[in-house]
Amino acid sequence: MKPFYTQVTTNYDNSVTIRYDERELFYPHWHYHDEYEIVFIHKSEGIRYVGDSINPYKPGDLVMLGSRLPHIWINKTEESKEESNRAASTVIHFQRKFVHNDFFSLPLLEKLRNLFEQSARGIRFIDFKGIEKYLYNIHANTSTERVISVLELLTKLSNHPQTEFLSSKEYNKVVSGQRNDRLSKIHDYIAAHFREKIDLDTLAEIAHMTPQAFCTYFKNKTRKTVFTYINDLKIGYSCKLLIETELNIDQIAHQSGYNNTTFFNRKFKEKMQLTPKEYRKKFDL
Repeated sequence: MKPFYTQVTTNYDNSVTIRYDERELFYPHWHYHDEYEIVFIHKSEGIRYVGDSINPYKPGDLVMLGSRLPHIWINKTEESKEESNRAASTVIHFQRKFVHNDFFSLPLLEKLRNLFEQSARGIRFIDFKGIEKYLYNIHANTSTERVISVLELLTKLSNHPQTEFLSSKEYNKVVSGQRNDRLSKIHDYIAAHFREKIDLDTLAEIAHMTPQAFCTYFKNKTRKTVFTYINDLKIGYSCKLLIETELNIDQIAHQSGYNNTTFFNRKFKEKMQLTPKEYRKKFDL
């Protein structure tokens, strides 16, 4: 199921928009958009799909999504006509021009800048108290006051101690802008060649290190061995193919860099806790 592009905000002046939605079902399409997004669930429960993650949600669920990150919320259809499970949420959208400007490049705003960068994977804020007050202030204000209220909420989110990432780094982004040049060159090479056989000596040569020193360096920087990282990247890529194409499992295994489908199935289940077929079925919305 390939996600399709939707245009969320049409008025150029509305760099930050907020809306409260209540209906029988959430928006029923796997989609993405240019805007950054914060979603708070007031009512209903079901399954939340963000990137390659599949997780349950319930009232109180608060997440932030980066630009062009595919997502969909599915509430329990068998109970959707019941008032208690009507889909009710508040959604804030930030146009890219709000996020990508010189204001957020100021050193004092580093935490906010990091928050937007990390939202590329989707972030869930666990046990965030008082969100309704912030949403009310944003909704009630306009112009300068709205921006101040938004910055207050973003500051609280950037300092919240309990968060979790939703989508894997390997799903949609290989090179982090915060990595140094040496590591970026390594990630660039791996991203271009992960579907081929990658030789350790070649990676060590790119890093200008001995193979042993390179392995230690890579693990210190990423907290993974280089081959674990490559396998995770392959699995992340195969998730995209399973979600967005109709290729069969053998074809996906091959295009993800696995010569043996049985081995691919085993590594996929180790990483995702589901077989490729089970994973695809969950996205068969």
